[in-house]
Amino acid sequence: MSPTLDDGALVLAEPLRARRPPPVVGDVVVARHPFRPGSVLIKRVGEIVEGRYRLVGDNPSESTDSRSLGCFGRQALLAKVVVRI
Repeated sequence: MSPTLDDGALVLAEPLRARRPPPVVGDVVVARHPFRPGSVLIKRVGEIVEGRYRLVGDNPSESTDSRSLGCFGRQALLAKVVVRI
């Protein structure tokens, strides 16, 4: 998520199950990695189409995001980043 978040940056994230309404375009979220169980990604919501979230990195040339991983279902989104520490 560089330049917004550098590697190793600490963030505070609020679980989405407690949030209403759901994430919107522009929010930074924590999501389950679709191919690496136990791993998570921090990405920005770039687009929402038919209930699926297109997650993008802020540095497209260096980011692993929905361009290679596909769109994410709501259940894959764990939390919304609310502050960088």
